[in-house]
Formats: sequence, C-alpha cells, structure tokens
Amino acid sequence: MKQVLLSTMFVLFAIVGCAAPTPTATPLPTTTPVPSTATSVPPTPTPAPSATATRVPPTATQVPPTATPIKLPSPTPRPKGWITVKTAHAPDPRVGQAMTVLSGGRILLPGGRGKDGKVLGDTWVLGLATKAQLPGYNLGLVLSVNLVGGLALESRQYLQAGNTDWTKLNPSQAPAARANARMFTGKDGQAYLIGGEDEDGGGLMDLHIFDPKTLDWKSVVYANTPPPGRYSQGGIGKKDGKMILYSDLWRYDYATRIWEQLKEPPNFTTTNAAPLVQNGKAYLLDVHNFPFNHGTIEIYDMINRVWEQLKLEGELPPGQRSKYVTVQNGNNAYMFGGALWDSTASKFNYTKEVWTFDLNTLRWKRLDDLPFPMSDHGSVYDAENKRFVIWGGQRAVNEFFDDVWSFLEALDEL
Repeated sequence: MKQVLLSTMFVLFAIVGCAAPTPTATPLPTTTPVPSTATSVPPTPTPAPSATATRVPPTATQVPPTATPIKLPSPTPRPKGWITVKTAHAPDPRVGQAMTVLSGGRILLPGGRGKDGKVLGDTWVLGLATKAQLPGYNLGLVLSVNLVGGLALESRQYLQAGNTDWTKLNPSQAPAARANARMFTGKDGQAYLIGGEDEDGGGLMDLHIFDPKTLDWKSVVYANTPPPGRYSQGGIGKKDGKMILYSDLWRYDYATRIWEQLKEPPNFTTTNAAPLVQNGKAYLLDVHNFPFNHGTIEIYDMINRVWEQLKLEGELPPGQRSKYVTVQNGNNAYMFGGALWDSTASKFNYTKEVWTFDLNTLRWKRLDDLPFPMSDHGSVYDAENKRFVIWGGQRAVNEFFDDVWSFLEALDEL
C-alpha cells in the first residue's frame, strides 16, 4: 500500500505594540505665543511610476523540447524452415488419418489406425475450436530446423497464444471408425469425408460432412447406388476376402447426390496416384516406379471428358515408394516422405525426401529433406498462415509420431 506523507507548516506572524513612558514636560518661558502660519499639509504620496514600456514578446520562437524516441522491441522474426510445436494435448499416435484445413487455419483430423492396429473413430481439431474447449496459453518448445541441416533449439511463444492445442470433439453424429479415408474442404467451408478402410480391411463409400460452426458431422443419403467401397489415394477394395484394385472413375454431384461413372483411365495407375486439379483438368500423379508407367502422368479433361497420357522429362523421384503424402499449393504439388521398397532386403525403408512437381512445366524438383524420415503421415497446406503442417505417421517401424511439424514458409518462396 502506497503511503503518502502530508506535512503542513503553519507560520504565525504576531505584531506586538509597546507603549513608551511619557516624559515630564518642561515649562516654557512666558512669552507671547505666535500663532503658526504654516498650514498643515498632508504629505503628498509619491505616485508609482506608470509603466510606459510596452511588453515586447521575446523575438526567439519557442521550440518545444525534442522528444527522445522510444525504441520498441523488434518483433520476434517469423522462423523459417521446419519447426515442431509441443502441444498440451494430442490425439493418440496413429497412421492413415485424414486431415484438412478449416477456416482460420484450424486443422480437422478424424480417424486413422492406432498403434494397436485398430481403426479409430475420434475427431480432433488443431487450433481454435471454441473458447471453452481450449486453455488460455500453451507455451511450448519450438525446434527450428534449417532445411540445409542446421538445428537451433530455443524457447518461443510463437504460435502459442491459445490456439495451437489439440481439442477432442464430441460430435453427436460421428462417422464410423475408419482409416485411409479421403477428405477435403469445399467452397462452402465444410469438410467432406468419404470412404475409408473399416476394422476388417473392407472399403467404405459413405459420405459425411463436418460443419465448422456447429462442430458436428452429418451423414449424406445418396440418391442412387454409389461405387463399390474403397480406400487409399486411388482405390483399394475387398470382395470375397480378396483385395481389389479399382481403376474406375466416378463423378459425384453434391446438389443432386447422384453418382455417375465416367470413362476409366486408359493406362494402369497405382493406388498411390495423387489427384491434382488445375484449370479444369485432373492430374493423376503416380511416382511408383513400375517399368510400364514410370515417368508418365495421366490427365483427365473434366470439361471434354477425355484422357491423355504425357511423358515426363527431367529428374524423377526414384524407387518404388508408397505411404507418402502429396499436397497441392496452387500450381505446385509437394510430396513428403514415404516408404521405399528394398527388393534386396525385402523391406521398406522410410525416407525424408521432399519433392515438388510443377503443374505448368510438368517437371519434378527435389528440395531439402525433412528433419526425419516419415511415412503414412497426414499433411495439409494452410494458405491463410502460409505453412505446411504434418502430423502423425511413423519414422521407423513401430516408432510413431505425435508432434505437430510445420513448415512456416511456402517452399517455393525460399
């Protein structure tokens, strides 16, 4: 408590009057008194001289004192390269989960397959879901990773202001448990989840829509018979206990809820083929190194409904790889990690390679590697915050990730 000392001084001025003793009068000689001729004139007070001088203001212009500028601290520079953000909560480690970006840079994650091999049916959101569901601040550890190999460990508050924690939702109409489903965010801002692999390895073909305003799912009832159930990038299904590779092509109309089968690709594409869309065309980008299709790309003209195959030139990603993730950002697609098949040792080797594919030039280019090998993970591009985000997957057999890895600048801007 702040104390204030008040001091008051009283000054007393006293005027004291002292009466002097009266002297004894000496008698005057007896002479004829002469009346005084002088008239008593009161003393004329000397008037104060009037100020005749006009007050002249100073000729010097008053200059205000120069203010010393306050030096504000420089903002923390936005880190570049791969960083990892330790969150207070996280989904259980898993592989094969679906991911998509919602408004505000939030990331939706449903399903996947856990460490015990069981498919999952939970729904998580990374970022601000509702104020009541998130802690105020999560001060985490950030590992800045330079893409040329340098590491810098430091404590930051960057991206920690209450919106970088995982929140587990409790939707009233959650989709059935599944892994390897396909999901994307539509122009209406809602997320669409379709298909996937059930607990028994069978393919699903149901459609569910997530509303980011209500944080709930709703299922869609088709107006006609849908395609056979499938999962993965292209189409893997199961019939009579046997795995089926689908090479068909279907179109779904969201307004009428009707499926339409289109002309299938003239050449075989693996289930790893990533569909990319640009200027009314769909590109099936398949990097799996089969002798009969390596270095080619299948392109479907969605307006004229015709297929064409083009031979790619330049450097190509080597090996027979699977379980990688391809993310499109404008005219470029980025491929992160994956598993390369070693035919000599009969095993998969996880890779940390990063490749980019230019949809204008149809050429591949290798970029700097990931910090660690990654396989069967999820990845999205957050355009609002200009970052790639990777979560989950494995860095080795039975070694699971549960960290959020984020590349905080668009790779083509470095």
